[in-house]
Amino acid sequence: MATAALRFPPFLSSRAAPKTTAAACTRRTASATLRVAALPESAPVSAPASTSEERPEFSPPAGFAPPVPKRFAVKDGQLASVAGAALALPFRLGTGLFVLGYSVSLVSADKIPSDQYSLEFLGLKVKETSKIDQCRRPEKPIEIYEFEGCPFCRKV
Repeated sequence: MATAALRFPPFLSSRAAPKTTAAACTRRTASATLRVAALPESAPVSAPASTSEERPEFSPPAGFAPPVPKRFAVKDGQLASVAGAALALPFRLGTGLFVLGYSVSLVSADKIPSDQYSLEFLGLKVKETSKIDQCRRPEKPIEIYEFEGCPFCRKV
């Protein structure tokens, strides 16, 4: 009775699958479908009979001239668009400077504890500090509800 419980279907073999290589065997069956199966490492790999040892020759078409390399440049008339799009970066980075009590300084590596992350720049560490922990906090945590009792009630 215990042996009946350990029977495996044919596609789930109880023994380990043999190692396979990148070589694959392809054949055409009677129903005109293509079957691809991996071969184990111990099986000999043979090339199909239709493959010859000749390698195809590749050459450029007649009259082909490779393009002349040139430096990357902004297309004429697009300089204002590129400059306008590039302004977003300094504005985005600059808004962080106006956060309450935020400051950045370069300090020596021994002033930053080893368990804290900091960027290294020119042999110095970047130290960021903020006074946000000194701001007033609500006495009770805010409760956020997601359940709507009726369709006329709004989620809070």
